[in-house]
Amino acid sequence: MLTKVFLEEEIRDAIWECDGDKTPRPNEFNFNFLKKCWEVVKVDIVRATNEFHNNGRFPRGSNASFVTLIP
Repeated sequence: MLTKVFLEEEIRDAIWECDGDKTPRPNEFNFNFLKKCWEVVKVDIVRATNEFHNNGRFPRGSNASFVTLIP
């Protein structure tokens, strides 16, 4: 099981188990955002986790921040 590709349902379940109100910094998206916008962002989230599974690395820039809002 540890070598299998992540399934969309497994990724979704992991996100839904997380507390939605916490973020590392004030202007970053939290898990509530991912939950509300899942249908829009799921393809990118699944792609990023599968890239991690295949290469052992997160996509460039994902460890710094995912998205920054500019007012």
